[in-house]
Amino acid sequence: MAYAEVGHDPADDRLRIRSAPMFKDFLDEYWRRTMPRWKKSSREMHASYRRLYLDDSFPGISIDEIGEEHVTRWFAALNNSTGPGAANRVLAILNAMLNKGEEWGYRSDGSNPCRSVRRNKSRKIERFLSSAELRRLGQVLEEDQSVEKSLRSTVAAAVTLLLLTGCRASEVAGLQWPDVRGNRLKLRDSKTGPRTVWLGDDARTVLDALPRFRNTPGCSGTRNAAHR
Repeated sequence: MAYAEVGHDPADDRLRIRSAPMFKDFLDEYWRRTMPRWKKSSREMHASYRRLYLDDSFPGISIDEIGEEHVTRWFAALNNSTGPGAANRVLAILNAMLNKGEEWGYRSDGSNPCRSVRRNKSRKIERFLSSAELRRLGQVLEEDQSVEKSLRSTVAAAVTLLLLTGCRASEVAGLQWPDVRGNRLKLRDSKTGPRTVWLGDDARTVLDALPRFRNTPGCSGTRNAAHR
């Protein structure tokens, strides 16, 4: 008999089934209990994926009833409405949710069906700008008359740092002077958490040329001509 296994109590299954919430209710609970621990960027990305691909999924099904056939159909439909990378990321969110469903006692241990669903193959795309493209990029940044000169200079510096450091756009856009430590950047909130980026001479020169205003965090303003 199925329930003859050592340590298996059928009463536990009946209790779990009676207490298992519907998927929509579990989604609300999962968000409420786990979101406070996410980074700001993760919260924003997850909120977008939830609105587009999770809120209306698995209607009328309790979290305990979701099986491999449900997830397989859902993932196939997901691939028809978004790209393979985004579909993989939404599947990862659902996988984390169902793992929590087991941890919180709504599902049997080891029952997460996402483990059996084959992810989309990821494509690693690597492209480097040619010397001609880099020169053209610099010319566009310097010649763009749609913004004032000081802002143009800041944008050009940010783009140059992206090219010289390999940082993400959000990492460079969020830099503050206290993050600059000699020949290092101490990133407080990168995709993988706090990390250090080492600066070459060219990147350091770009930073040294930027004005430091007195209302900028961690800046004395000694190099701002407006305050001399």
